[in-house]
Order: sequence, then structure tokens, then C-alpha cells
Amino acid sequence: MPYPWNDTAQVVREYQQLIAQGDADPAHLYSYSGIEGYVTIKLMIEALRRTGRDLTREKMILTLEGLRQFNLGGYRISYSASDHGGSTFVDLTVIGDGGRVRR
Repeated sequence: MPYPWNDTAQVVREYQQLIAQGDADPAHLYSYSGIEGYVTIKLMIEALRRTGRDLTREKMILTLEGLRQFNLGGYRISYSASDHGGSTFVDLTVIGDGGRVRR
């Protein structure tokens, strides 16, 4: 996942803006699990939109497998029939004293 405290990627800016709607100082609410959830929801909404009204498990799988190099706002995912990994992106994180994320 992209670093949730750095707004250089559009998807992170969107995530941060949504959190800011409910908190005057939202930076303490950012997290890797939060950005992962946000990315997952964006992906699922797009897959549901593309799959259409007659949703089945099989149709959803075919839709997801058709998403190749899909850009979620600076974070690309890609699926195929033989690759359900979604992303190979790795961002370096530094863990400091007390298990705090420093970068």
C-alpha cells in the first residue's frame, strides 16, 4: 500500500480528505489498514459498476480478472485468470521506538 501520511498519490489524498471530514486533526487517524480498506472499497465499487445488475460470483471474478493495469489514483492494480495478486507495489516503511511508523 502507499504510505498513508504522504499525499503525493491521488488515492492517498482522497483517503486523507475523507478522514478530514470528520476530524479537525486527522493525521493521527491515518493507517495502513485504513488506506488498504479505502483502496479495496474503490476497487470493489468499480468492479460492481463494471459487472452490472445481474451480479454473480462468476461475473465478478471475470470482471476483476479483466482489470489489467487499472489505476486507482496513482496506485495500479492488475488481475488476470492466472494472477489474483492485484499489486506488486512495495513501499518502504520505517518503524521507530515503540512500534511507531516513522516512514
